Amino acid sequence: MKKVILFTLSCLLLACLAAPAAGAKADFEMVAVYGTPTVDGVISEGEYAQECTYVMDATSASAWVGEVGASSVTWHFAWDEGGLYYAGTINDTTPSYRGEDGFWVGIDCLELAVNPGHKIPKNKTNEGIFFSFGATKEGKIVAWRHNYLDGLVSGQIQGAATGHQKGSDSYTIEVYIPWELVRMDTDCTIGGKTDLHIDTTAFVPENGAVLGVLPCAIDADENDQILAAYKFNGTDFIVKDFVNLTLSGKPEQTTEENSTEEITTQAPLTEKTEVVTEDMTEQGGCGAVIGMGALALLLCAVFVLEKKD
Repeated sequence: MKKVILFTLSCLLLACLAAPAAGAKADFEMVAVYGTPTVDGVISEGEYAQECTYVMDATSASAWVGEVGASSVTWHFAWDEGGLYYAGTINDTTPSYRGEDGFWVGIDCLELAVNPGHKIPKNKTNEGIFFSFGATKEGKIVAWRHNYLDGLVSGQIQGAATGHQKGSDSYTIEVYIPWELVRMDTDCTIGGKTDLHIDTTAFVPENGAVLGVLPCAIDADENDQILAAYKFNGTDFIVKDFVNLTLSGKPEQTTEENSTEEITTQAPLTEKTEVVTEDMTEQGGCGAVIGMGALALLLCAVFVLEKKD
């Protein structure tokens, strides 16, 4: 009888510890290494750290419009004190464009939603601070920030696109987003809801700081019809389902003779590590509590049964 009880409790413990944490969907994290890429729409060798390159294709992405199919995007990230570098190369043979004052809907574009420092509450059903970056025929960037009612922000970012013309197999969009555009104060409301305010001004871009991000892409044809709109598997537009992007490695000047700045890199984690928030059920706290409780129960049972012997 004692063996049966111990076996049952052991199974309970293993099941609790092996169960995935609630809300932890994406099984990877991202890293942006400190640096100063040239924002010209060209990804030069060594411009972005190798470990900050991520491929989104049919094996790693899902579409909310159309099908991923042969579409793919190769993402790159970097950062400095002024802002976040965000670049992507998408395979595309049917480019679509807008004028510099054109709306973003129905054009090829790369998108990024941000939750700086996870300051936007994860129990709210909002999309974070959401950007779309399209291109004109001349390679200028059309930038929109969707959910803060200010729309076009092209004049507030640096950006360029290359290869975005007929006959090209792919194109690249590269932008530099100032931190001011992703640090909102209490006067900002989400999606026009005047009763729902956020304040992310406490976010400080520094080594080890973490942003929640959702990179995604839209591939449209020449008639502005969306062929595919897709994102990484396990991610969604609600901020609790974003991927962690960790800012890594501010350069240190080692000697006066050698003024070359050395970049300290950090390899991307293979398993997702959630930032602890007050909402423990969102971040898997419930699973941890159950696991600890099961462990305590097992130890108590062993002690009691051993005493009886």
